[in-house]
Amino acid sequence: MIQAVSEIYKPLFTEHPRYFILMGGRGAGRSTVASQFANAKLIAPEYFRCAIMRYILGDIRNSIFREITDRAEENGIDDKLHIRDMTIEYGLNSINAVGFRKSSGDQKSKLKSLASYNCVIIEEADEIPEEDFIQLDDSLRTVKGDITIILLLNPPAKDHWIIKRWFTLEDSEQPGFYIPVLKPEIKDTIAIRADYHSYEQNIAPASVEQYENYKI
Repeated sequence: MIQAVSEIYKPLFTEHPRYFILMGGRGAGRSTVASQFANAKLIAPEYFRCAIMRYILGDIRNSIFREITDRAEENGIDDKLHIRDMTIEYGLNSINAVGFRKSSGDQKSKLKSLASYNCVIIEEADEIPEEDFIQLDDSLRTVKGDITIILLLNPPAKDHWIIKRWFTLEDSEQPGFYIPVLKPEIKDTIAIRADYHSYEQNIAPASVEQYENYKI
């Protein structure tokens, strides 16, 4: 399977840290590249058991799950996959939708053990409380393959736990805004910041113009 991947996201396919943090604004292609990654790993011969996650389970169906099935169709591999309700399988490899909460009314995490999973893709990761992320992170312990956790998010507030855990802040040219920079002492994380320029060829010109106007 051959996929065109934006140059800025190439480390996702070539490097093997525990954490990838894909951060940026609207149109940056985070969900697109995460779905490309998931499809490539799913049909590869190596062990791959992936949980795609959002804070509320029901939100996954029309977001990252749809992105993955769309990429499979675009690449002509959908007929090779066993796709059913919130699960995609290829041989022994699988992608499963898992929510931190079953519904918005739940107050406690419904996570079951993810010990056998070696990949997690978290969409809108800035919505996840730190204690839920720690519980998830601690549950991943398989030795069948490299463990990879991919966080997809818009830049959160400067006091967000993701910022405090992984980043220092540098001033931006725009007053009131900041640039998150990975802390130099962190060795198990790759952070990629992107904007709509990374996937501008797939964005309607009118939308590009709208994004440009946000500068004003």
